[in-house]
Amino acid sequence: MKINYKIWGPIVIFCALAILSLNWVLRLPALVPIIGDENTWLPIIVDIIVFICGSIIGWLQQSEYDKKLRQLNEYEKNYDTLCVTLDDTHKSLRLDNTIYSYILQLDEQKDVRGLYGDITRTIDCISDCVYKTNNLRQSVIATDTFEDYNKVLKTVANAYTTMLKGLLETIDKWNGFQNTLSRSDNFHQMLQFNEFHQMLKMKDECRTYLTQQRKKFINVHESQKQNMATMYNNVCNAINALKGAEHKQIEEYKKKNNL
Repeated sequence: MKINYKIWGPIVIFCALAILSLNWVLRLPALVPIIGDENTWLPIIVDIIVFICGSIIGWLQQSEYDKKLRQLNEYEKNYDTLCVTLDDTHKSLRLDNTIYSYILQLDEQKDVRGLYGDITRTIDCISDCVYKTNNLRQSVIATDTFEDYNKVLKTVANAYTTMLKGLLETIDKWNGFQNTLSRSDNFHQMLQFNEFHQMLKMKDECRTYLTQQRKKFINVHESQKQNMATMYNNVCNAINALKGAEHKQIEEYKKKNNL
C-alpha cells in the first residue's frame, strides 16, 4: 500500500509535538486543585491524543474509500451507458437488406417521395450513432480500444452514407424530370419544335432512368456485398473488444483499490 504523506505527515508531526509538549505541560503548577499528579494524567492525555488521531485517520481513510467507491460507481454507470450505445449501434448498422430494399423501390410506377424520407432517416440514424460514440470519448477508460472502434465505425458509416446519398441524388434527379415534364405538359402547345423534341427525348430518358439506376445500384450492391459483410463484422468485433477492454479496466480498478 502506497503511503499518502499528505495525510500521514501532519498527523505524525502533531502526535510527536503533542507528546513532547506533555513533558513540559504536566510539570506546570495547576491553576485549580486536581485529583492526581502528572503520573495519573499522562496516560489519560496520551489516550485522548491517540483517540483523536485515530478518529482523524479513520475519517480520512473512510473519505478516501468513499471517493474510490464513487469513482467505481461512475465507471460502472458509464459502462452501462457504453453498452447501451454499442448495442444500438450494432442494430442500426445492420443495413445490408435495408439498402437493398431501397434499391428495389427505384421504380417508375411507385411514388419515391416516401422512399426519400426513409433514406434520409436512415442517414440520420447513422450520423446519430457516430455522434453518440463521440460523446462517450471522455468517459471511456480503455482509450486505445475506443479509438480502434471509432475508426472502424467511421469507415462503415461513411461507406453506407455514400451509397445512401447516391440513392437520394437519383431520386432528386427523377423528381426534377417529373417537375420539368409536368410544366411542359401544361404548355406543350406553346413549345417550339426543337423544345418539343427535347421534351419527347426527356420523356424517353425519364421512363428508363430509374430502371437504369436500379440496375446500376444492384450491380454495385452485389459487387460490394462481401465487403459490406466484412465491414459489419469488423464493427461487431470492435464492439465486443471495447466492451471487454472496458470491463477489464473496471475489474482491475476494483482489485487495485480493494473494492
